[in-house]
Formats: sequence, C-alpha cells, structure tokens
Amino acid sequence: MFYYFTYFGLAFFASFTLLIPFRRAAIYCHVISPPEKGSLPYLGGGPLYFSFVFSLFIFFLWKNFDPNFPITIENEKLLSILVGAALLAFTGLIRDVYPHSTLISLSCQIVVGFLLFRGGIKTDITWLNVFPVNLGSQTIHLGNFFLTVFWLIALTNVVDWLDSQEGIALGIPSLIISFLFILAIIEQNHTQAFLCAVMGGSFLGGMIEQMPPRRTFLGRMGSHFIGFCLAFLTLEGYYSNHFSISIVSPIVLTGPLWLALTLSLVHFSKTRKFSLERIIQKVKWSSGETLSHSLLLTSLFGLLALGIALLDSALLVYSCLGSAIGLFFFALLYFQHSLASRKTS
Repeated sequence: MFYYFTYFGLAFFASFTLLIPFRRAAIYCHVISPPEKGSLPYLGGGPLYFSFVFSLFIFFLWKNFDPNFPITIENEKLLSILVGAALLAFTGLIRDVYPHSTLISLSCQIVVGFLLFRGGIKTDITWLNVFPVNLGSQTIHLGNFFLTVFWLIALTNVVDWLDSQEGIALGIPSLIISFLFILAIIEQNHTQAFLCAVMGGSFLGGMIEQMPPRRTFLGRMGSHFIGFCLAFLTLEGYYSNHFSISIVSPIVLTGPLWLALTLSLVHFSKTRKFSLERIIQKVKWSSGETLSHSLLLTSLFGLLALGIALLDSALLVYSCLGSAIGLFFFALLYFQHSLASRKTS
C-alpha cells in the first residue's frame, strides 16, 4: 500500500501544481470558452495528462534503483498506454486551439483502439472470437476488436459531453477509478491498482478547479484523456471468473456514463444534436444538484459492480445484476419525469 499512496500523492501534487500555469497559459493564448459559457479558459486537462506522464517517469526511475519494486507493467501494454494517451490528449489540445472536424478525432480514437488491442488491452469474450485476421504473428478477432474500439470511442465522447457540467466530467470518473482500485486490491492485481492510484491522484488534483463554481474547462484535451483512462483501466481490469455474468461488471461500473449516452441519443433523436448541457438546462437542476445526483448514482452502480465481481453466490450475483438494470431504468425514467414536469410547470 505504501507504493500506491506514494504515487497517488505524487500524481495529486503534480496535477495540483500545474493547475495555475495551465490556466494562465490558456488565458494568455486566448484558448477560452465562448461568452455564453462564461469565457472560462480551457486546458484544464493539461495538468491531468502531464501529472500522469510525470508519475510514470518517476515509476521508471524508482523501478531501476529498487530491485524489490513489486509493480511491473508489460512493455507492450505500457507503450500502447503512453502512445494512446499522447495521441488523444494532443489531438484534443489541437481541437481546443484550432477546431477541426469531428471525423479527425474519431479516426484518431479508432487508431488508439487498435493500439490498445495490439498491446493486449482489450475485451476477451469467447463468443466474440469470430472473423480472425492474421497480422504478422498475431491473430485479431474482429468481434472483440470492434467491441474494444466501440468501448473506447463511447467513453471518450461521453466524458467530452459531460464537460459542460461543473465537476461531473472528473467526479464520476474519479469515483469509478476508486471502485476499480478497491477491486484491484482485493484481486491482488498490482498493476491495475498502481494505475488507478496514479489516475486517482491526477483526477483529484484537477478536481479542485472543476468544483462549482468552476474556474476552467477540461477541454477536449482533458475529456479525451479521461475517457481513454477509463477505457483502458476497465479493459485491463480482472473481473471474477466465478460466473460468466461477471463480465458485465465494467458495464455496470460505468453505468452513469451509459445513462448519459442514452439521454444524449434520445435528445439527438428529437433535435439532431448531442447536448447534455441543454438537457440539464431543461430540467433546471443547479450545478450542486446535478453533481450530487451524479455522484450518488455512480456510488450505487459501483457497489453493485463490486457485488457482481466478488460475490460467490449465483443468486446474489444475479440479484446485483437485476438491481443494476432496475437502477438504470429508474434513473432514466426519473430524469424523463423531471424533464416533463419542468415543461408543464
């Protein structure tokens, strides 16, 4: 635990220290939001990314000087994580400074999904091992490949949409990572626990300026990086093999994000625009209410995900799964009811 808390504190300190320099750089370079969004500086995701890279750099130094260092990361996986994080963070940064087509970002996300898959960070569902394609010495099954890429694209873009609301784009991922950390500690997955500790420290350090009233936007540099971290951490995690249904643990754990995606799709079907901000505005929740509801919902989904992954009784596992499904639809109906009642009033 000493190593985990050390790297958590290191990442937190680095992220917190970089907040002011990046905020001032955004203002100096005029990388700010439109007046209708408060003219706040972007680049709030910069401290998250660079604190992550800094922590991994210290990890390499410590590992080389300490022969008893207990944490190891496979070189191929580490390379895919570093390259993928850099690609998404810097294409997001370019889009913040020089807005470009969404197709360019989407293409980059597909490339990063491929890199994760080649690095061994992927879904591994038996019945999706279909349509094999040989790439050198490695065989890629297109079923699992497309699911891996979809997982990355969905989480990355949902976090981007959440950045319109104060605190949510970092609050929800921070809670999800805390549950992943607990699961990794229980399953003695030291690599997963280490990565969760680093990301948790980075996220909490940046959370200071995201709490209402926020001082910066994460920007696409931040939202794409956060979505990438959630994707590879949930794909890399070990989920109990007591029951085949345990494979749904990461889906349940990220339940609030899938709820946000569902609401966005419903809104898109009516207005042809993806905008969680407009949905929240119609419900007329305050920033504090939106954040508290989101964190409560994330906590409930996290507890149910832990139950699905760790419980030994099939009855209890399926009860947790049924509760998660019921919670999802209850939250969806509650939100739609709140929206309808605001309209009538």
